[in-house]
Amino acid sequence: VVLLQLAAVHTGEGRRLDDAAKGDLSAQSRAFDETSDLLDTISTSSLALLGAAIMAIALLRGRPRLALGAGVVVLGANLTTQLLKATLDRPGPEAGTYPSGHVTVAMSLAMALVLVAPPALRLVATVLGAAYAVGVGVAVIALNWHRPSDVVGAYLVCVAWTGLVGAVLFAV
Repeated sequence: VVLLQLAAVHTGEGRRLDDAAKGDLSAQSRAFDETSDLLDTISTSSLALLGAAIMAIALLRGRPRLALGAGVVVLGANLTTQLLKATLDRPGPEAGTYPSGHVTVAMSLAMALVLVAPPALRLVATVLGAAYAVGVGVAVIALNWHRPSDVVGAYLVCVAWTGLVGAVLFAV
């Protein structure tokens, strides 16, 4: 996560590539409205409600460790992103954009859902979660809220937390 930020922000070539991939969706288009609507699904309350619902799935399956793991993935990834946004610098008026908080919310919920899904539904959970996380990632780029490195950084934070939780769950 930090290496990506260093490459994308602190090298001329990284900044050039990141800036070249920024979006510029016209505010007068239907795509703009629909993209904005997708991003409106991201809020503190939606994070809490969906996170609790995902944990409830594990509890209903009689898997309290998975419920705890899902909560740790969501909470850990989102707290880490907020810490990184406050710590890692980006020169100019766009400070605090790395990694994307919106994408972290979507991806952490997707990863938590895959973690708690029963084996028969894991592929469906993966496809739905990935579609949502990728959709949010594309949306924040298209609306020029974030650069691609901000999105990839958020994905990496979530993957790291999921990997850590998965390793702990597998070890115990």
